[in-house]
Amino acid sequence: MSKLEIAGQIRQSQILFAYGPGAMVDLPAYSVLIGGLESWSWGANKYGPDECIQEERLATKVTELLGLLEKVKLCPPPAAKELEGSSSFKSGIRCEIFPQWFVAQIENLKKTKQYPENVQDQATWTDPKTGNKYFSRPLVVRANLEKGKYRIGKESVPVVPMRFVQACRNGHLSDINWHFFVHKGSSDCRRDLQDLWLDEGGSGNDFAEIFVRCASCGQRRPLSQALIGGVLGNCSGAMPWISKQARQECGRVNCLLTRNASNAYFPQTMTVISLPEQDTGGSELHRVVSRLWTELSIVEEVGELRYLRRLKSDLEPFSDEEVMREIEVVRNLRRALDEPKTKIKPAEIQFLLSGQQIIGEDSPDSPFYGEVTPLGDLCAPLAGRLDRLILVHRLREVVALTGFTRLAPKYPDINGEYGEATQEVKAAPLEEEIHWVPAIENKGEGIFLSLSSRAVEAWRNQPALRTYEAKLRQAWLIKVTGNPKFPGLPYILLHSLSHLLINSLSLTCGYPASALRERIYAGENGHGILLYTSASGSAGTMGGLVAEGKHLREHLLRALDMGRLCSSDPLCAQTELTHESVHLSPGAACHSCLLISESSCESGNDFLDRSLVVGTVANLGVEFFQGQL
Repeated sequence: MSKLEIAGQIRQSQILFAYGPGAMVDLPAYSVLIGGLESWSWGANKYGPDECIQEERLATKVTELLGLLEKVKLCPPPAAKELEGSSSFKSGIRCEIFPQWFVAQIENLKKTKQYPENVQDQATWTDPKTGNKYFSRPLVVRANLEKGKYRIGKESVPVVPMRFVQACRNGHLSDINWHFFVHKGSSDCRRDLQDLWLDEGGSGNDFAEIFVRCASCGQRRPLSQALIGGVLGNCSGAMPWISKQARQECGRVNCLLTRNASNAYFPQTMTVISLPEQDTGGSELHRVVSRLWTELSIVEEVGELRYLRRLKSDLEPFSDEEVMREIEVVRNLRRALDEPKTKIKPAEIQFLLSGQQIIGEDSPDSPFYGEVTPLGDLCAPLAGRLDRLILVHRLREVVALTGFTRLAPKYPDINGEYGEATQEVKAAPLEEEIHWVPAIENKGEGIFLSLSSRAVEAWRNQPALRTYEAKLRQAWLIKVTGNPKFPGLPYILLHSLSHLLINSLSLTCGYPASALRERIYAGENGHGILLYTSASGSAGTMGGLVAEGKHLREHLLRALDMGRLCSSDPLCAQTELTHESVHLSPGAACHSCLLISESSCESGNDFLDRSLVVGTVANLGVEFFQGQL
């Protein structure tokens, strides 16, 4: 590998969440575009490291999502390994300078006396029609620079990357054709003689006060017109993070994009909680049934079990009822572990609700270890509403980057997977041919709480709730586009309760709310919440969250109390589920009560409504937890 200049360094975990392939990054001396997977190097090995992350369930799902024939590998981003006696690295990620248009900082020449006489006049341009003055600088393409600087007379001045580029909702990216833009298409002005300038008025943040001007012919156009659909033309399908020649069929309308804006890059990641490869741990009966599973797997009735008892003396210490109960537990557990078509989250909650008292094995190498903890005597409004509490002392989270979007995010569905691409947004590829995807593994701890499915079903059958669900569903379709389909009220209930619990736990568990993450399970397999913290080192296993799980009843009561009243009530609680509603998204939720750090939320702070959790000042009568605290 040839020696390359070191442009900068980025943490490995940031590659998956902020600076993956196709992301624009401002480094100290450059603005660059992170290259596609083929530009990543681990030294001598071009196609990934020798040791990849082992997580078959995630690799299978990623392969299905990308439509590949061969199962992908999950590889951690390359770590910098410096060559001895060299400033180059034998491993790393190749980047391309982007954008190709720059703004010359001619104002720097004012600090010296060595500049052409007209430079100072050019740096300030006055509109002859209005008399308004603008801060004006040359707009130049990279090919016209000399050693990375703009030449004026005998002087060279530094340049900065142009702030504005164009992108489409398929994730494609390219420079704006500023010649085309300022002249509104074709022009008699010769391209090789065009002298483009960027005029900025005010603070430089109002697009109506930013103009692109051709000094050769006098044409001038405000940047605000680039916000009009179709002005920037149709997308050519360019994928410069892969190569200069990489293209896809597209044709969608180009949109103006600020290079460092928050909507410039949304990673599409897929996450799983690792499950033990074998149903280890548990009671002595569990180990006996697991060992004899080849024979016991066909047992459906007590009579069949009694026949096998004659052949297997290991079952003698246990009653028929105990063995039959444990057979069902092991059957559910193995179904969750062995069924390849089971979706990500359903497999996990089947595992968590399998009936074991001890889940996994208490060893450093175990990917999961948890123990069921009694809920104790529950008072109203908790009585009859909760089902199972698991203190997760050890868990392993594996995250894979599968693509990215621009202009709008795309979130996974309630099963933790991505459905078909919507018309609103489509994920862009990491490379033209994919053999592996970037992935990281984190270890941590957590708390799992499940609600009684019988109580959830009874709550859903309330007439008032059915009416409210119809209104909420309709309001959601009006307000939000491009997101997953409406997930249903059980998901919104669990999601809202999860945010309230995160706010309560963060006060005493030793982790900030932004360090806690949620995983919502709402489906036919059960209803539960997994709150956890994880990190690549040992910071995620300090035990503070598990310790607070022993007092979860108090945290639940505090969370319900926090949800009853918001400082923005009655505006927050009295939500009008109409198109004219002032709320960004339907439901009683705002920054004062339910919205948390987006790094903690799995749905981008959507699908929230605290009125489904507990009674509010609106008194809608649709809450799940009823009664006085």
